[in-house]
Amino acid sequence: MNSELLETTNHVLPAEWHEQCAVQLTWPHAATDWQPILAEVTRCYIDMAREISARVHLIIISPEPEHVRALLEGHLPAEGLQRTTFCQAPTDDTWARDHGFITLLAPDGPHLLDFCFNGWGEKFPAEQDNRICRRMAEQGIPGGHYENHLDFVLEGGSIESDGQGTILTTSRCLLAPHRNQPLTKEQIEARLLKTLHARRILWLDHGYLAGDDTDSHIDTLARFCPHDTIAYVQCTDPADEHYDELRLMEAQLRTFRTAEGKPYRLIPLPMAKAAYDEDGTRLPATYANFLVTNGAVLMPTYGTPHLDNQAKERLREAFPGRDIVGIDCRPLIIQHGSLHCCTMQFPKEMKNERMKEMKIGIIQQSCSASIAANRKKLAASIGKLASAGAQLVVLQELHDSPYFCQTESTDNFRYALPIPGEATEFYAKVARENRVVLVTSLFERRTAGLYHNTAVVFEADGTICGMHRKMHIPDDPAYYEKFYFTPGDLGFHPIPTSVGRIGVQVCWDQWYPEGARLMALQGADILVYPTAIGYESTDTPEEQQRQRDAWTTIQRSHAIANGIPVVSVNRVGFEPDPSGATGGIQFWGSSFVAGQQGELLYRASAEEEETAVVEVDLQRTETVRQWWPFLRDRRIEEFGDLTRRFMD
Repeated sequence: MNSELLETTNHVLPAEWHEQCAVQLTWPHAATDWQPILAEVTRCYIDMAREISARVHLIIISPEPEHVRALLEGHLPAEGLQRTTFCQAPTDDTWARDHGFITLLAPDGPHLLDFCFNGWGEKFPAEQDNRICRRMAEQGIPGGHYENHLDFVLEGGSIESDGQGTILTTSRCLLAPHRNQPLTKEQIEARLLKTLHARRILWLDHGYLAGDDTDSHIDTLARFCPHDTIAYVQCTDPADEHYDELRLMEAQLRTFRTAEGKPYRLIPLPMAKAAYDEDGTRLPATYANFLVTNGAVLMPTYGTPHLDNQAKERLREAFPGRDIVGIDCRPLIIQHGSLHCCTMQFPKEMKNERMKEMKIGIIQQSCSASIAANRKKLAASIGKLASAGAQLVVLQELHDSPYFCQTESTDNFRYALPIPGEATEFYAKVARENRVVLVTSLFERRTAGLYHNTAVVFEADGTICGMHRKMHIPDDPAYYEKFYFTPGDLGFHPIPTSVGRIGVQVCWDQWYPEGARLMALQGADILVYPTAIGYESTDTPEEQQRQRDAWTTIQRSHAIANGIPVVSVNRVGFEPDPSGATGGIQFWGSSFVAGQQGELLYRASAEEEETAVVEVDLQRTETVRQWWPFLRDRRIEEFGDLTRRFMD
């Protein structure tokens, strides 16, 4: 994208090869025209979903999202599912390119333009598809400044942008009946220039594909590519019905000039082999209907290796350095579309609005007696996770030292430090250098004789954005925490950060549903529990398994009951009891991330140190709470006795 243009015009329609944050698919279902070949087209959509989610966030629109989610669980890797957001909406059909948002970039963030979609000039029912953008905006998928342009018919497949202020379109489509009459070509051009903040429009007056319902969308004929390049469909067979029109189109493309007055570099794409439906109607197969996404071009193939490979080589020439990935789109052309028609991309800047995925870094490690060594190891792991894209990094409980609470000894108060102080300065620097939100767990010296087990959350700029003092303090064999820690007095309040509202609690707090509920009722996006828990030396293997299962289950229940993800990070490894009273603690690791329905998105081993980046879809909270409205159905007027210790 030309930053100078953005500065000059304030708004830019980015080129498709501009870096993206997400791509939308609107999923086929039995109530659409796909019903007779639903199995075949679903396989094609699964292939598209797999390739898209491997590179960028995937947004799926469907009236039955849980069915689609269950379907994809058997076909997408875990990473792909983590990068998929589902939006529930009734749909007429599946052509996201034409009913989806057209996104402009502006200094105040992305603008989501919602134009009227009327079934390509009232050829097909489109009332529900025309509402999809509004339903997405209501759910914040994706975030941005919504603009209502429903008084003007415009499909995404009818325009191409070079990201420099030039729009490429066809007169057959934009001037077709039942689009924007009685507006003239001049009036339509003026509206487009104003609405899309473009400098000029190139009108292509020739070219069509038999069987095309769109009145010659530009994305079936000619496509902008980087470096003043246009890839276009070329017909070299005089016997083909398209020969004359496509030759005229080619000749007109040769007359087009860039904004600087130079001719475009033209790359011809082969004409796809003629394909027909069972009634003998020719289908609009075209290699121009490709999708450009991060690091790749997804191109349609049609079961003709010679032509498919030829098209692949031409696109490799147009997009050097990108993978060219073929997807069999023969099922799609049966309903007169292809790959690009099924998709709509959103630019990377959308992440700065309200795209609701969060990349969480997990560090599960053992601790030595050396604070300096522990911090050095943590800092290295935080840097590694930040390089892998983590936005939020969560550390385990009391990560700077061994778990000293196995014994009661005043010597261990040496680990306590003031907040702010030397420890917070160290972690503030680490957060700032790595540009991550960081959840730490420190032994706080509040004043002489007053100490807390305190989680401190650092913003990505290194500032402290909030604290939680551990509220529930255990006093059990090998966990003599009441000797050291005063119960917290900050209550249960989520901490606002740049990545969301973090409901932080510490270890023993995780066994109490009341704390999780209070966090959720105040808008926490996620629950986070730094933890130090393990097996005492005399526990039998059966008891060890019961304890670990109970620990996992209670926290997964918080996710389910509140409809928000849970992150629990535990230490790992054996730590001896300095007093010799017990055989020490084997910390059981098993750090995990659970989704809104308690499903495990990640689980670490019980024995090894691990780091991982786990992507969580925070937007799914809205959908899950709609299906399971636990907050709505709470009988709060009957819960007053919950404040009593026991009802004798």
